[in-house]
Order: sequence, then structure tokens, then C-alpha cells
Amino acid sequence: MVGHVAAQALVRVFLKDSAGLIDTLSTPSSIAITPSPHLIAAHNLKSTAHLIGAYELSARARDLELRLKSGGASPTRAEVEALRADFQRIQQRVTSFVSS
Repeated sequence: MVGHVAAQALVRVFLKDSAGLIDTLSTPSSIAITPSPHLIAAHNLKSTAHLIGAYELSARARDLELRLKSGGASPTRAEVEALRADFQRIQQRVTSFVSS
């Protein structure tokens, strides 16, 4: 079981990293490397969101990750904005937890 201090640290990392991951998803990627920056960002966002219990955000990122893994299209503006809105809702909810 994770203690309160460890849980706070985990949520702080999630908050710090997730905004950047979403920014990566919003940036057009013309880099022909595998895995793509979008795929890495979607995977990391999915995993860290799930780890802190942000299951809706995790599911959105998972769906995007699966599409990207199968060679599907880059994230749309609407998808990125939905991810950002989910993140902002979570951010509002956990702010008091990480500062307690």
C-alpha cells in the first residue's frame, strides 16, 4: 500500500508531466521515428493517469495509443482538447491533496 506522502509525490509527478504530454500530442509530428512522440506521449499519459485513478483520462489516452499503434491518424484538435479538459478537471480535484 502506498503511504500518503508517496501518493502525494506520485500525483505531483502526474501533474508536472501530463501537461507536457498533452502539449506533445497537440504538436504536429513529422518525425519518422518509431515509436512516434505521439505514441510515447499517449502511452505515458495513459499509464500515469491510470496509476492515480484518473480512469476517464486514461481511457481516452489508451484509445489514442491503440489507434497510433495500428498506424492510425495523429490526434485531432478535438481529442487533444478533450484530454486537456479531463486533465484540468483532475488538476482542480487533486490540488488540495498535494498541498496537504
